Amino acid sequence: MLKRGATVVPLILSSNKTQLSVLSGRKKVWLVYLSIGNVSKKLRQRPSQGAMILIAYLPIAELTCITNVNERRQKSWDLFHACMGAILEPIKEASKHGVEALCADGHVRRIHPILAVYIVDFPEQCLVTCACQNRCPICTVPVNECGKPEEYSKRTKAYMLDAMDDYMEGYRTTAESRGVWPVWPFWADLQFVNIATCITPDLLHQLNKGVFKDHIVKWCTELLGAREVDHHLKGMTRFQGLRHFANGSSVIKQWTGNEAKHLAKTFLPLIAGCKEGQAVNATRCVIDFMYRTHMPEMSDDDLEALDNDLAEFHKSKEAFVECNVVDSGDMFDAIAKIHMLSHYSESIRELGTTDGYNTEAPEHLHIDCVKEGWRMSNHNNPLDQMALYLQRKESWALLHTYHRNLGQLPASIRDWDAPMKTDDEIDDEMGGEVNGYIYGEDDDDDNAEEEVVVHGGGRGGGGGGVWHPTPAISIAKHPRRQPGSYLVDKHGTTNLIRDVTNFLKKKRPQHAHQLPRLDENQIFYLWTRCRLLHGRLPFLPAVDPHIDHVRAVPASYDDTDRMTRFGSFDRILFLVHKSSQGLHHKFNGYSWYYGITTYRLQGYEAGRVRAIFELPWHISYMYNKKLVYIEHFRPFSECNPWPHSLYSMSHALNNGVRKTSVIPLLAIQMSCHLTPHY
Repeated sequence: MLKRGATVVPLILSSNKTQLSVLSGRKKVWLVYLSIGNVSKKLRQRPSQGAMILIAYLPIAELTCITNVNERRQKSWDLFHACMGAILEPIKEASKHGVEALCADGHVRRIHPILAVYIVDFPEQCLVTCACQNRCPICTVPVNECGKPEEYSKRTKAYMLDAMDDYMEGYRTTAESRGVWPVWPFWADLQFVNIATCITPDLLHQLNKGVFKDHIVKWCTELLGAREVDHHLKGMTRFQGLRHFANGSSVIKQWTGNEAKHLAKTFLPLIAGCKEGQAVNATRCVIDFMYRTHMPEMSDDDLEALDNDLAEFHKSKEAFVECNVVDSGDMFDAIAKIHMLSHYSESIRELGTTDGYNTEAPEHLHIDCVKEGWRMSNHNNPLDQMALYLQRKESWALLHTYHRNLGQLPASIRDWDAPMKTDDEIDDEMGGEVNGYIYGEDDDDDNAEEEVVVHGGGRGGGGGGVWHPTPAISIAKHPRRQPGSYLVDKHGTTNLIRDVTNFLKKKRPQHAHQLPRLDENQIFYLWTRCRLLHGRLPFLPAVDPHIDHVRAVPASYDDTDRMTRFGSFDRILFLVHKSSQGLHHKFNGYSWYYGITTYRLQGYEAGRVRAIFELPWHISYMYNKKLVYIEHFRPFSECNPWPHSLYSMSHALNNGVRKTSVIPLLAIQMSCHLTPHY
């Protein structure tokens, strides 16, 4: 045990291979990164902060001189563990006896660096833990039990090393029964390390591209038919930040984790109408599991819900066998990725939420640490040149920090430590159509204009523990001037004059009998979009502030009557009763006195924004703030039906005509995505 006052430095290691040459040469490099758990995960997510650094290039040897395939594989494993042992040799004594180090606060402490986390994908998890590829690297589950929800004991260092000792003494049965690959591991002599507890969830390969994309999507596609799934994807409503698969999903030949995450956002509504309820329920459980594992902070209730989702999936997964999508229940036992989900909850309890050790983070570092240096080299003996490039880059970073602290840098280059952008953000900035889907659509020229904040937001509230969002609203400084007839023809504001008149009568009842004349020939001030700038949630402060985009953009056509831009009229939630909460009516009981069923009113209603505008100048004295013309929806259903648990709603009608009204822009609380009921 460590002495009193010792400072533990949890080491976070990550190793990953990446491709250097794009077209030819098959040049690869194997990198090892290091960080420490004493640094905030927000800093570890900023590449320029240097919280995660490159410490080694591992050799990638083909070993073609060895003709036997099994022996070649054995030697490659031996080479990896020998290299990692040499890299971690300095911490063997330091972790046991400690070493004095100068900390960031200026104090000198005796630190004990201990390997705590190893971030790798599933094949390398087996390599690091010396587990066979068909076995779990964390627990002792038998090879033919991976598809079952039973719990098994964790692998321990003694459990693994005893099997290796027996193998070296000629007894191979122990290693074969325990699923241990006979290679002496680098972690055998590391103090306080159980490598099984260092392995972290691999969201990218195990969950996003694994259980969801490779299995759930495949099974559901076979259940519904590829044409039906593509038809549903093409008809999905567009929404800011959601990719629209304009040509379906069957045209995509090579999927990425980013594409799988975007598909998961709209996949449940696609199959909600499937007659096989248990299959839909299993899909819902996996998608709920995906969303929970990506949360930046989790409580005990969240972890319990995570376990319940997985247990419910195991109860419902046999539906795929009954539908002849999966040959037999034994096939689930051959899918190690399904079993790995059972370790997520315990791993989060021990190591924290998954955003602190996601396998996508090291892949972002490949650009700065490897690929830029490779491009700068002449590709002749590149490793030395790449190492020199990194040294110079680090020296420049130190100089940059020095001048920044002196205040000698202009504001344009002062803050270069922006958080690491995700694939979603990079793709949204690019815009366009790729692989049959449209994303990052540029709505209007308003994007390029200067914006002003028309409502500063504030702390939400409502009394009684109810929290209402109060976003700041940002909108273009200079609106367009268009006649009312343009709003009617292009934006579909059929009842514009009537609804504006009704709004003014309610707003100024004392002037209801003498309203100025208003018709479609008068000039309105029109905007095509605004942004809702949400602050941090008081009950989930780790979630970054969110920005909602609300668009009211009509479709545009060229001279040949071809559509050049899709129309975008976003759906929103607006507050109707501040003292209430929720999205649907609540059953209150039956009133015997009045003979009617009573409901508690919902706090929010949904609407579709058709136009954002201000009144003509001659009537602006009646109301000089921005208004929104919306089409109403009926309240959400009171219950979320099994198996998809999605609330339903429909258009609000008056005598068979869409119900419309005009409301203040400030009444909009957030945007929402409504999908067709397939």
